[in-house]
Amino acid sequence: TKINMKLKLEKKLAAVLVLMFVSTFIISQTAEQAKVFVNRSMMVVYKVQKEILRQNVTNIDPSFKKAVKYQAIAVKLYKQNKLADAIGYAYKARVQSLELLNTLDKMAMDKMNFNDDEKSLVDVTKYTNLNITQDLLPSVEAKKIDDLVSSDYQEFRKLELSIPIQ
Repeated sequence: TKINMKLKLEKKLAAVLVLMFVSTFIISQTAEQAKVFVNRSMMVVYKVQKEILRQNVTNIDPSFKKAVKYQAIAVKLYKQNKLADAIGYAYKARVQSLELLNTLDKMAMDKMNFNDDEKSLVDVTKYTNLNITQDLLPSVEAKKIDDLVSSDYQEFRKLELSIPIQ
């Protein structure tokens, strides 16, 4: 009976170890997926800024700055390990940016739209009512974005809109 108890204990331990390994793999995979999603949304935001510069556009500034705010929040939430929320705000930044690209460069918009893998990460119904709040983006940071001249390439690049790739 001691042998049976020992075998049962070893089986339970093995099951726990497998479960821990699988959950760690899933968490790291999700973190990587979130990072890729957030950074791809950043690329769309940068593309809009590039088109604003190239076309010397001034009339879309407020909606562009809203996309920049969503993206800044996404990066902040990712760093806090709030991956689902980071994806949600990156989604909002991308949707806002894609709407702008639709008027600026339709071909770029088509290339930067959500791919199938990204669509599987996003629960659109969950992310439609996300707001920019003081908790997520303190007024100092929001004002920095509001005061930003979209055509000032150097200042724009100083904003933290991406997650470093290691």
